[in-house]
Amino acid sequence: MPSYGFKAQFAAMVERGQKRQTIRQPWRDGRRPRAGMTAHCFAMMRSPSCRRLARGKIVSVDKIAIELHKARLRVLVEDRVLKADEVEQLAR
Repeated sequence: MPSYGFKAQFAAMVERGQKRQTIRQPWRDGRRPRAGMTAHCFAMMRSPSCRRLARGKIVSVDKIAIELHKARLRVLVEDRVLKADEVEQLAR
């Protein structure tokens, strides 16, 4: 059961269900979260003020890469290069 910590600026959006995705580095031990696992979302993790924002099933996990290619940033999702408008949508 993965636990994710969110900055205070995102806490309200996570609680309301407006922020339903996150981009994270792979776990140090090499494992990855999988669809079907339950994700626990917290604000202010590892502090006395820690509180749970949401809990829900992971629907999908996609590999995302951001790389420098010919002096320009390139974003790939599952090895597919995103167009400029798709990158903007992902960022939002």
